[in-house]
Amino acid sequence: MLQAIRNRQKILLTIFVTLISIVFVFWGFFGNFGSQTLSKNAVASVNGDAISVQEFQNQYQNTVRLYQNLLKDQFTPEMAERFNLKRMTLNQLIDQKIITQGAESLGLKVTDEEVKDTIVQTTVFHRNNQFDKEYYKLLLKNNRLTPQHYEEAVSLELLQRKVRELLRHHIQISEEEIKAQYLLQNDKVNLSFIRVDAKDFESKIQLTDLDIETYLKVPKNVEAAKADYEENGAQYKVENQVRARHILIKGKTDEARKKIEEIQAKTTAQNFEQMAKEHSQDGSAAQGGDLGFFGKGKMVKAFEDVAFKLKPGEVSDSVESPFGYHLIKVEEVQTERQKPFEEVQNDIARRLLAQEKAKALAKDLSNQIWDSKNSDRKLKNLLKAQGLQWEETGVFNRGAVSIPKIGNAKDMKATAFSKLKEGAWANQKFEIQDRIFLVKIKKREPADLKKLATDKDKLKEQYLSQKQSDAFFGWIQDLKDKSKIVVRKATLDEL
Repeated sequence: MLQAIRNRQKILLTIFVTLISIVFVFWGFFGNFGSQTLSKNAVASVNGDAISVQEFQNQYQNTVRLYQNLLKDQFTPEMAERFNLKRMTLNQLIDQKIITQGAESLGLKVTDEEVKDTIVQTTVFHRNNQFDKEYYKLLLKNNRLTPQHYEEAVSLELLQRKVRELLRHHIQISEEEIKAQYLLQNDKVNLSFIRVDAKDFESKIQLTDLDIETYLKVPKNVEAAKADYEENGAQYKVENQVRARHILIKGKTDEARKKIEEIQAKTTAQNFEQMAKEHSQDGSAAQGGDLGFFGKGKMVKAFEDVAFKLKPGEVSDSVESPFGYHLIKVEEVQTERQKPFEEVQNDIARRLLAQEKAKALAKDLSNQIWDSKNSDRKLKNLLKAQGLQWEETGVFNRGAVSIPKIGNAKDMKATAFSKLKEGAWANQKFEIQDRIFLVKIKKREPADLKKLATDKDKLKEQYLSQKQSDAFFGWIQDLKDKSKIVVRKATLDEL
């Protein structure tokens, strides 16, 4: 009995969070940060309609509990931060206000009777095949929900249905649209292709210092290097790092602890390197325990926490980690800094020039393949010599957003669904980023238009649902664009 209640509680919580989350998953964060006209008990407002702190906290707790139920022991407070659950919750509440206000402007409302009927028909609240009011209250209580809170969520979901139905009545679908939709789903093709990737050539490029010097004498190349530096500035940032040595005694036994204490008594900053060579029990012993430079997140936390607190020349007390006991000496500290362009321009130039030459080699090889396409023997020998082979996309339809194994390639997809016959080469090569594709039609699976008459009603319903959904979210976006949304960021951060 208790297990059955627990199972129903999980189902109920999922239903509840689904009700309050329907809209948010499609939209990002929005709102003006500030506190204009907001009371101290409000976290945000939508067109003057406040979202109270209590309202936010109730919904946030339910959202957190849903993730706890889904992820079990894997869920942590840090994960809540990473998923940005506070902002997600606020957006859900803002969405609710917008939908409610928009529905009212359309003359739509949900009656108490409609809410009651929906809840009574929800089987999770049934016992002995009928609605049980006391069981309903028990499940809500066990999920820290009040009837009022749950019924408001049900009312909102019913309101959304009414908006969708209203929009649905204004959607017209022609016979041509149904046919086009049928073709998108049922007209299919499988492509054979040869991929020539410029990246495969980069390791073969040998550049001298003179090559780099010559490259940087051309003004447009210098501008390209500067543009790369600006675009990828983060990779030229040197994080806080320390260079440390350590002495490790493996294990976490009393014997290991006593041994590290004995070594500590004899170790100074001056003889640390020699003591590490004589006593440390890891691979760095031969280098006097030298671990080189490392940033945060590279070592286990217990070790890292101590290492980043030490000053150059300081030796730590015994530090316990999952590996055993350590003594740590910091040799150098590097503070975070941004490398100037002048310091890295040669490295950037070397990479850009290597990419340029690799692309030229890839283009030359693709031209050779193109010129050999009408000779099976010549093509086979060329592919073998270059370590290339035919690949297949697998079957995909006209409606596919991207081509399997290739990606977003509109021109290639247009060619794939042109009038080319099976076995025919595409009339051009396709360059996508640093890759060049040479393509043949492997197999066609044309849509059977005879089945269109049979599937028409089903297809029409699917397409109508899609257009209904597009219209609904377009309606919400239009409301958001016209709404005055104010968020008290300081209050949100404190909660």
